[in-house]
Amino acid sequence: IDGHVGGVNDLAFSHPNKQLSVITCGDDKTIKVWDAATGAKQYTFEGHEAPVYSVCPHYKENIQVHDPAARNSGENDLSVQRIL
Repeated sequence: IDGHVGGVNDLAFSHPNKQLSVITCGDDKTIKVWDAATGAKQYTFEGHEAPVYSVCPHYKENIQVHDPAARNSGENDLSVQRIL
Protein backbone atom coordinates (compact mmCIF):
# COMPACT_ATOMS: atom_id res chain seq x y z
CA ILE A 1 0.00 0.00 0.00
CA ASP A 2 1.57 3.22 -1.13
CA GLY A 3 0.51 5.35 1.77
CA HIS A 4 2.70 4.31 4.68
CA VAL A 5 6.36 5.11 5.16
CA GLY A 6 7.94 1.72 5.86
CA GLY A 7 6.13 -1.55 6.31
CA VAL A 8 2.40 -2.16 6.56
CA ASN A 9 1.89 -4.40 9.61
CA ASP A 10 -1.81 -5.25 9.42
CA LEU A 11 -4.98 -4.50 7.52
CA ALA A 12 -8.63 -5.05 8.25
CA PHE A 13 -11.92 -4.45 6.51
CA SER A 14 -14.77 -2.42 7.92
CA HIS A 15 -18.22 -1.69 6.53
CA PRO A 16 -19.37 1.56 8.20
CA ASN A 17 -22.40 3.24 6.68
CA LYS A 18 -22.59 0.48 4.06
CA GLN A 19 -19.30 1.65 2.56
CA LEU A 20 -16.43 -0.85 2.47
CA SER A 21 -13.25 0.55 4.00
CA VAL A 22 -9.77 -0.86 4.48
CA ILE A 23 -7.91 0.05 7.68
CA THR A 24 -4.13 -0.26 7.70
CA CYS A 25 -1.41 0.31 10.27
CA GLY A 26 2.33 0.46 9.92
CA ASP A 27 5.86 1.10 11.00
CA ASP A 28 5.29 4.84 10.46
CA LYS A 29 3.19 4.93 13.68
CA THR A 30 -0.06 5.66 11.85
CA ILE A 31 -3.43 4.08 11.20
CA LYS A 32 -5.07 4.91 7.87
CA VAL A 33 -8.60 4.40 6.58
CA TRP A 34 -9.10 3.89 2.84
CA ASP A 35 -12.14 3.74 0.60
CA ALA A 36 -12.02 0.16 -0.73
CA ALA A 37 -13.80 1.06 -3.98
CA THR A 38 -11.60 3.98 -5.01
CA GLY A 39 -8.41 3.49 -3.00
CA ALA A 40 -8.67 7.07 -1.73
CA LYS A 41 -7.33 7.75 1.74
CA GLN A 42 -10.13 8.96 4.04
CA TYR A 43 -8.38 9.44 7.39
CA THR A 44 -4.95 9.26 8.99
CA PHE A 45 -4.57 8.76 12.73
CA GLU A 46 -1.22 9.95 14.07
CA GLY A 47 0.30 10.24 17.51
CA HIS A 48 1.38 6.71 18.39
CA GLU A 49 4.82 6.59 19.97
CA ALA A 50 5.76 3.27 18.35
CA PRO A 51 4.86 1.30 15.22
CA VAL A 52 1.27 0.08 15.14
CA TYR A 53 1.18 -3.69 14.69
CA SER A 54 -2.51 -4.56 14.66
CA VAL A 55 -5.95 -3.11 13.94
CA CYS A 56 -9.31 -4.69 14.68
CA PRO A 57 -12.41 -2.62 13.94
CA HIS A 58 -15.64 -3.71 15.58
CA TYR A 59 -17.92 -5.19 12.96
CA LYS A 60 -21.08 -3.59 14.37
CA GLU A 61 -19.78 -0.15 15.28
CA ASN A 62 -18.71 2.88 13.31
CA ILE A 63 -15.05 3.76 13.43
CA GLN A 64 -14.44 6.08 16.36
CA VAL A 65 -11.40 7.94 17.56
CA HIS A 66 -10.60 9.12 21.07
CA ASP A 67 -8.95 12.53 21.01
CA PRO A 68 -8.01 13.79 24.47
CA ALA A 69 -7.03 17.16 22.99
CA ALA A 70 -10.59 17.73 21.79
CA ARG A 71 -11.73 18.57 25.32
CA ASN A 72 -8.97 21.11 25.76
CA SER A 73 -9.34 22.80 22.39
CA GLY A 74 -12.74 24.28 23.13
CA GLU A 75 -14.01 23.07 19.76
CA ASN A 76 -15.87 19.99 20.96
CA ASP A 77 -17.47 18.86 24.17
CA LEU A 78 -16.82 15.19 23.42
CA SER A 79 -13.48 13.43 23.31
CA VAL A 80 -14.85 10.43 21.40
CA GLN A 81 -16.03 11.30 17.94
CA ARG A 82 -17.64 9.17 15.24
CA ILE A 83 -15.86 9.61 11.94
CA LEU A 84 -17.51 6.99 9.75
